Amino acid sequence: MARRLALILGSSGQLARALQSCESGFEVTALGRPVLDLTDPRSVRDAIAKIAPALVINAAAYTAVDKAEEEPDAAFAVNETGAAAAADAVEKAGAAFVHVSTDYVFDGQLRRPYTEEDAPHPAGVYGKSKYAGETAVAAAHPEAVIVRTSGVFDDEGRNFVRAVAGRLIEAGEANVVADQTLNPTFAPDLAAAIFKLAEARLEGAAEPGLYHAAGAGDASWFEVGEAIADEVRRLGHEASVSPTTTEAWGAPAPRPADSRLDCSKLEETAGITLPSWRDSIARCVASVKPG
Repeated sequence: MARRLALILGSSGQLARALQSCESGFEVTALGRPVLDLTDPRSVRDAIAKIAPALVINAAAYTAVDKAEEEPDAAFAVNETGAAAAADAVEKAGAAFVHVSTDYVFDGQLRRPYTEEDAPHPAGVYGKSKYAGETAVAAAHPEAVIVRTSGVFDDEGRNFVRAVAGRLIEAGEANVVADQTLNPTFAPDLAAAIFKLAEARLEGAAEPGLYHAAGAGDASWFEVGEAIADEVRRLGHEASVSPTTTEAWGAPAPRPADSRLDCSKLEETAGITLPSWRDSIARCVASVKPG
Protein backbone atom coordinates (compact mmCIF):
# COMPACT_ATOMS: atom_id res chain seq x y z
CA MET A 1 0.00 0.00 0.00
CA ALA A 2 1.32 3.43 -0.92
CA ARG A 3 2.39 5.57 1.99
CA ARG A 4 0.51 8.78 2.69
CA LEU A 5 2.17 12.03 1.71
CA ALA A 6 3.32 14.61 4.25
CA LEU A 7 4.38 18.12 3.31
CA ILE A 8 6.75 19.98 5.62
CA LEU A 9 6.57 23.76 5.40
CA GLY A 10 10.18 24.80 5.94
CA SER A 11 13.20 22.76 4.93
CA SER A 12 16.35 24.09 6.57
CA GLY A 13 15.53 24.62 10.25
CA GLN A 14 16.38 22.17 13.01
CA LEU A 15 12.89 20.70 13.25
CA ALA A 16 12.35 20.66 9.48
CA ARG A 17 15.56 18.66 9.03
CA ALA A 18 14.56 16.26 11.78
CA LEU A 19 11.13 15.73 10.26
CA GLN A 20 12.72 14.91 6.91
CA SER A 21 15.03 12.28 8.39
CA CYS A 22 12.53 10.81 10.85
CA GLU A 23 11.22 7.32 10.21
CA SER A 24 7.46 7.58 9.85
CA GLY A 25 4.55 6.12 7.97
CA PHE A 26 4.63 9.03 5.52
CA GLU A 27 6.42 9.86 2.32
CA VAL A 28 7.86 13.26 3.19
CA THR A 29 8.45 16.32 1.03
CA ALA A 30 9.87 19.51 2.56
CA LEU A 31 9.66 22.88 0.87
CA GLY A 32 11.21 26.15 1.95
CA ARG A 33 12.41 29.36 0.39
CA PRO A 34 12.69 30.21 -2.44
CA VAL A 35 10.36 27.44 -3.65
CA LEU A 36 7.81 28.07 -0.91
CA ASP A 37 7.42 31.39 0.88
CA LEU A 38 5.08 31.29 3.86
CA THR A 39 4.34 35.00 3.42
CA ASP A 40 3.05 34.32 -0.11
CA PRO A 41 -0.31 32.51 0.17
CA ARG A 42 -0.27 31.60 -3.52
CA SER A 43 2.99 29.66 -3.22
CA VAL A 44 1.56 27.71 -0.28
CA ARG A 45 -1.68 26.95 -2.12
CA ASP A 46 0.22 25.88 -5.24
CA ALA A 47 2.49 23.54 -3.27
CA ILE A 48 -0.44 21.87 -1.53
CA ALA A 49 -2.35 21.51 -4.79
CA LYS A 50 0.66 19.95 -6.53
CA ILE A 51 1.62 17.50 -3.79
CA ALA A 52 -1.88 16.71 -2.47
CA PRO A 53 -0.63 15.69 0.99
CA ALA A 54 -2.66 13.95 3.65
CA LEU A 55 -0.71 15.87 6.28
CA VAL A 56 0.96 19.28 6.38
CA ILE A 57 3.35 20.22 9.20
CA ASN A 58 4.26 23.88 9.57
CA ALA A 59 7.86 23.94 10.80
CA ALA A 60 8.57 27.32 9.20
CA ALA A 61 8.81 30.29 11.53
CA TYR A 62 10.51 33.57 12.24
CA THR A 63 12.62 32.58 15.27
CA ALA A 64 15.08 35.47 15.71
CA VAL A 65 13.88 36.37 19.21
CA ASP A 66 16.01 39.48 19.66
CA LYS A 67 15.75 40.75 16.08
CA ALA A 68 11.97 40.51 16.30
CA GLU A 69 12.03 43.43 18.72
CA GLU A 70 13.47 45.57 15.91
CA GLU A 71 11.28 44.25 13.10
CA PRO A 72 7.93 43.13 14.51
CA ASP A 73 6.23 43.35 11.12
CA ALA A 74 8.56 40.67 9.75
CA ALA A 75 7.89 38.38 12.72
CA PHE A 76 4.11 38.74 12.45
CA ALA A 77 4.19 38.33 8.65
CA VAL A 78 5.57 34.80 9.03
CA ASN A 79 4.32 33.70 12.43
CA GLU A 80 0.77 35.03 12.20
CA THR A 81 -0.21 35.99 8.65
CA GLY A 82 1.78 33.22 6.96
CA ALA A 83 0.65 30.57 9.42
CA ALA A 84 -2.98 31.62 8.96
CA ALA A 85 -2.69 31.49 5.17
CA ALA A 86 -1.15 28.03 5.37
CA ALA A 87 -3.87 26.79 7.71
CA ASP A 88 -6.56 28.15 5.41
CA ALA A 89 -5.01 26.46 2.35
CA VAL A 90 -4.65 23.14 4.17
CA GLU A 91 -8.22 23.28 5.44
CA LYS A 92 -9.57 23.95 1.96
CA ALA A 93 -7.52 21.01 0.64
CA GLY A 94 -9.02 18.70 3.27
CA ALA A 95 -5.65 17.76 4.76
CA ALA A 96 -4.60 17.41 8.38
CA PHE A 97 -2.50 20.26 9.78
CA VAL A 98 0.08 20.39 12.55
CA HIS A 99 1.36 23.84 13.49
CA VAL A 100 4.43 24.17 15.71
CA SER A 101 4.52 26.87 18.37
CA THR A 102 6.61 27.79 21.40
CA ASP A 103 6.85 28.12 25.17
CA TYR A 104 7.51 31.83 24.56
CA VAL A 105 3.74 32.38 24.43
CA PHE A 106 4.11 32.42 28.24
CA ASP A 107 5.92 35.06 30.29
CA GLY A 108 7.25 32.52 32.78
CA GLN A 109 5.75 34.08 35.90
CA LEU A 110 3.45 31.19 36.87
CA ARG A 111 6.32 29.28 38.53
CA ARG A 112 4.90 25.86 37.70
CA PRO A 113 4.73 23.90 34.44
CA TYR A 114 2.21 25.40 32.03
CA THR A 115 -0.70 23.29 30.82
CA GLU A 116 -2.68 23.75 27.62
CA GLU A 117 -5.42 25.34 29.74
CA ASP A 118 -3.23 28.18 31.00
CA ALA A 119 -3.80 31.54 29.32
CA PRO A 120 -0.84 32.71 27.22
CA HIS A 121 0.79 35.98 28.17
CA PRO A 122 3.83 36.54 25.94
CA ALA A 123 6.38 39.13 26.99
CA GLY A 124 8.25 39.82 23.73
CA VAL A 125 7.45 40.36 20.08
CA TYR A 126 8.45 36.82 19.09
CA GLY A 127 6.11 35.25 21.64
CA LYS A 128 3.31 37.65 20.74
CA SER A 129 3.65 36.80 17.05
CA LYS A 130 3.59 33.06 17.79
CA TYR A 131 0.52 33.38 20.01
CA ALA A 132 -1.20 35.41 17.30
CA GLY A 133 -0.31 32.59 14.92
CA GLU A 134 -1.86 29.98 17.20
CA THR A 135 -5.09 31.96 17.34
CA ALA A 136 -5.16 32.50 13.58
CA VAL A 137 -4.45 28.84 12.82
CA ALA A 138 -7.21 27.63 15.13
CA ALA A 139 -9.67 30.00 13.43
CA ALA A 140 -8.65 29.04 9.88
CA HIS A 141 -8.42 25.26 10.47
CA PRO A 142 -10.51 24.24 13.50
CA GLU A 143 -9.34 20.62 13.15
CA ALA A 144 -5.65 21.58 13.34
CA VAL A 145 -3.22 20.37 15.97
CA ILE A 146 -1.00 23.03 17.55
CA VAL A 147 2.16 21.73 19.23
CA ARG A 148 4.05 23.94 21.67
CA THR A 149 7.63 22.99 22.37
CA SER A 150 10.67 24.39 24.17
CA GLY A 151 14.42 24.90 23.78
CA VAL A 152 14.90 22.90 20.58
CA PHE A 153 18.42 21.74 19.68
CA ASP A 154 20.02 19.22 17.35
CA ASP A 155 23.45 17.90 16.40
CA GLU A 156 23.79 19.86 13.18
CA GLY A 157 22.47 23.41 13.27
CA ARG A 158 23.09 26.59 15.20
CA ASN A 159 21.73 26.18 18.70
CA PHE A 160 22.54 26.66 22.36
CA VAL A 161 24.06 23.23 22.95
CA ARG A 162 26.43 23.33 20.01
CA ALA A 163 27.32 26.98 20.64
CA VAL A 164 28.28 26.36 24.27
CA ALA A 165 30.16 23.18 23.35
CA GLY A 166 32.10 25.07 20.70
CA ARG A 167 32.93 27.84 23.14
CA LEU A 168 34.16 25.35 25.74
CA ILE A 169 36.26 23.40 23.26
CA GLU A 170 37.91 26.58 22.02
CA ALA A 171 38.19 28.67 25.19
CA GLY A 172 37.68 26.23 28.08
CA GLU A 173 35.06 28.35 29.81
CA ALA A 174 31.66 29.93 29.24
CA ASN A 175 29.12 32.03 31.11
CA VAL A 176 25.60 30.61 30.98
CA VAL A 177 22.29 32.07 32.13
CA ALA A 178 21.04 30.39 35.30
CA ASP A 179 17.68 32.11 35.84
CA GLN A 180 15.71 30.67 32.90
CA THR A 181 14.11 27.25 33.40
CA LEU A 182 12.60 25.22 30.57
CA ASN A 183 12.34 21.76 28.97
CA PRO A 184 15.20 21.40 26.47
CA THR A 185 14.06 19.32 23.50
CA PHE A 186 16.10 17.29 21.00
CA ALA A 187 14.72 17.97 17.52
CA PRO A 188 14.64 14.31 16.34
CA ASP A 189 12.66 13.37 19.47
CA LEU A 190 10.19 16.17 18.76
CA ALA A 191 9.87 15.13 15.11
CA ALA A 192 9.02 11.55 16.10
CA ALA A 193 6.42 12.80 18.57
CA ILE A 194 4.82 15.06 15.97
CA PHE A 195 4.45 12.23 13.47
CA LYS A 196 2.98 9.93 16.14
CA LEU A 197 0.51 12.62 17.16
CA ALA A 198 -0.39 13.28 13.53
CA GLU A 199 -1.05 9.57 13.02
CA ALA A 200 -3.28 9.55 16.09
CA ARG A 201 -5.15 12.59 14.79
CA LEU A 202 -5.67 11.05 11.34
CA GLU A 203 -6.95 7.86 12.95
CA GLY A 204 -9.34 9.79 15.18
CA ALA A 205 -7.52 8.82 18.37
CA ALA A 206 -6.43 12.39 19.19
CA GLU A 207 -8.57 15.50 19.26
CA PRO A 208 -7.59 18.74 17.50
CA GLY A 209 -6.25 21.61 19.54
CA LEU A 210 -3.26 22.37 21.72
CA TYR A 211 -0.61 19.89 22.85
CA HIS A 212 2.60 20.50 24.77
CA ALA A 213 5.52 18.39 23.53
CA ALA A 214 8.97 18.87 25.05
CA GLY A 215 11.88 16.89 26.39
CA ALA A 216 11.38 15.05 29.67
CA GLY A 217 12.97 16.80 32.62
CA ASP A 218 13.38 20.50 33.19
CA ALA A 219 16.60 22.46 33.60
CA SER A 220 18.02 25.93 33.64
CA TRP A 221 20.29 26.83 30.76
CA PHE A 222 23.14 26.73 33.29
CA GLU A 223 22.30 23.13 34.20
CA VAL A 224 22.33 22.28 30.52
CA GLY A 225 25.69 24.04 30.30
CA GLU A 226 27.05 21.88 33.12
CA ALA A 227 25.97 18.74 31.25
CA ILE A 228 27.67 20.04 28.11
CA ALA A 229 30.86 20.76 30.07
CA ASP A 230 30.84 17.19 31.42
CA GLU A 231 30.78 15.83 27.87
CA VAL A 232 33.46 18.23 26.67
CA ARG A 233 35.74 17.07 29.50
CA ARG A 234 35.09 13.46 28.49
CA LEU A 235 36.45 14.39 25.07
CA GLY A 236 39.70 15.49 26.73
CA HIS A 237 39.21 19.26 26.90
CA GLU A 238 39.20 21.55 29.91
CA ALA A 239 35.73 22.98 30.43
CA SER A 240 34.00 25.03 33.09
CA VAL A 241 30.77 27.03 33.07
CA SER A 242 29.88 29.95 35.32
CA PRO A 243 26.34 31.12 36.09
CA THR A 244 25.12 34.53 35.01
CA THR A 245 21.74 36.27 34.92
CA THR A 246 19.42 37.22 32.11
CA GLU A 247 19.83 40.86 33.08
CA ALA A 248 23.63 40.65 33.00
CA TRP A 249 23.51 38.87 29.63
CA GLY A 250 21.74 41.91 28.25
CA ALA A 251 19.68 40.38 25.45
CA PRO A 252 17.30 42.88 23.81
CA ALA A 253 14.19 40.68 24.04
CA PRO A 254 12.61 39.48 27.30
CA ARG A 255 12.75 35.75 28.03
CA PRO A 256 10.36 33.74 30.21
CA ALA A 257 11.96 32.95 33.56
CA ASP A 258 10.14 29.63 33.95
CA SER A 259 8.53 28.24 30.80
CA ARG A 260 8.33 24.58 31.76
CA LEU A 261 5.61 22.74 29.84
CA ASP A 262 3.30 20.13 31.33
CA CYS A 263 3.16 17.43 28.64
CA SER A 264 0.78 15.04 30.41
CA LYS A 265 -2.02 15.62 27.86
CA LEU A 266 0.23 14.29 25.10
CA GLU A 267 0.98 11.15 27.11
CA GLU A 268 -2.61 10.58 28.17
CA THR A 269 -4.09 11.22 24.71
CA ALA A 270 -1.56 9.61 22.39
CA GLY A 271 0.74 7.64 24.68
CA ILE A 272 3.69 9.86 23.74
CA THR A 273 6.49 10.84 26.11
CA LEU A 274 9.64 12.46 24.77
CA PRO A 275 13.03 11.24 26.06
CA SER A 276 15.09 13.36 28.42
CA TRP A 277 17.19 16.10 26.89
CA ARG A 278 20.17 14.57 28.70
CA ASP A 279 20.01 11.50 26.46
CA SER A 280 21.21 13.47 23.42
CA ILE A 281 23.76 15.88 24.89
CA ALA A 282 26.73 13.58 24.23
CA ARG A 283 25.71 13.12 20.60
CA CYS A 284 25.40 16.88 20.07
CA VAL A 285 28.68 17.73 21.77
CA ALA A 286 30.50 15.06 19.75
CA SER A 287 29.26 16.72 16.55
CA VAL A 288 31.16 19.94 17.33
CA LYS A 289 34.63 20.05 15.81
CA PRO A 290 37.42 22.37 17.01
CA GLY A 291 38.41 25.25 14.80
